[in-house]
Amino acid sequence: MVRILIKIIDASNSKPVDLIQLKNVMDLSLTEVKSRVKDNSRLVEYPLFYNDHDEIVNKVFRIIEILKGSDVKYSVHEVPEGMEYLEDTDLDAWALTEEMMVNLLDFD
Repeated sequence: MVRILIKIIDASNSKPVDLIQLKNVMDLSLTEVKSRVKDNSRLVEYPLFYNDHDEIVNKVFRIIEILKGSDVKYSVHEVPEGMEYLEDTDLDAWALTEEMMVNLLDFD
């Protein structure tokens, strides 16, 4: 099982409307979304390649679209099975470029 993780790096430019959009996509409370964004922490972490893969892919691309539109700095990571409990400082080794992310998510 592989997981895709989006981590916030700098959200100093985020606006309330961005948080509301993220809340709607992520199916979390506004308080939880605000906390994750404000704390520059892991925004989402989703398992890939299960029956809901297409739904997860759509969520990931929508979240990234919102983050790009709000000038929030973020990173995307592929987290292999057995590595779910990586410390944030160890995530850099699993960072994905946008091209790598698209290739990972779009396997049609």
